[in-house]
Amino acid sequence: GRKGMGPFALTEGEKAVLVLIAKKKTRREIAETLGLSFYTVQARISIILDKLEAQNREEAVRLAAMPSPLVVPQESK
Repeated sequence: GRKGMGPFALTEGEKAVLVLIAKKKTRREIAETLGLSFYTVQARISIILDKLEAQNREEAVRLAAMPSPLVVPQESK
């Protein structure tokens, strides 16, 4: 399955939805903005929640914004 794959596993389309979720857009507004059907947006949100192991949209945004040890620059010596 796709559970718990983290933000790096999100597709470009899923990232686009997540950005609009972070901007407090409704599912309908997201659908209109991205030219998708309401049901496609709902499906993408479900996939995002699965991949990030988030309980809701707000948690998904918070988890996706957290720095990963893979991308945090090491302190120079």
